[in-house]
Amino acid sequence: MYFVRIVGTRPLLMNAPRITSNVVSRRRSEIPSPEEEAFNALYRDGDIIVVPSVNIKAMLRDAGRNYRIPQRKATYSPYIKAGIDIEPSPYVPLLNPDTNRPYMVSEKPWVVDIRPVRVQGNRVLRARPRFDKWALEFRIVNLDPGLLKSDVIKQILIDAGKFYGLGDYRPEFGRFRVEKFEAVKKE
Repeated sequence: MYFVRIVGTRPLLMNAPRITSNVVSRRRSEIPSPEEEAFNALYRDGDIIVVPSVNIKAMLRDAGRNYRIPQRKATYSPYIKAGIDIEPSPYVPLLNPDTNRPYMVSEKPWVVDIRPVRVQGNRVLRARPRFDKWALEFRIVNLDPGLLKSDVIKQILIDAGKFYGLGDYRPEFGRFRVEKFEAVKKE
């Protein structure tokens, strides 16, 4: 198991899918305000702003496609999918890198970012929450240390931060640097 701390080098944009029953119902002609649309795009668990651990794992899996297993044709991607877990699960709290405290919804630590997107072939403006300063702390549980060596996982994580990123509009947004990657004993 590895303890990891990553710190954003580019702002993080969120775009959480919402079930329509969770969003206030509206008539077709009603358009939500940018602030309301950005709020609805937050990943949150109660009052804590979070990043789903599956998003971190998917980012690692995507970056693992660039690494071939020695003496094999296969890449590390399917082995990352089956051979690692991210904890805490299902969510990792989004942290303020200065205080190391989780961002709270009630503090409204995001900026509303408005940019054009394509929806069914049309360009429309969408508002998303943007976090200019952010960090995450989580654990990578290696279920197959014989195949997934720590130096390979660390390099894949470093490349994921440089070239893939997290969240919406990546890799322009959501890039990060690995501040800490250390082996810890399983509790």
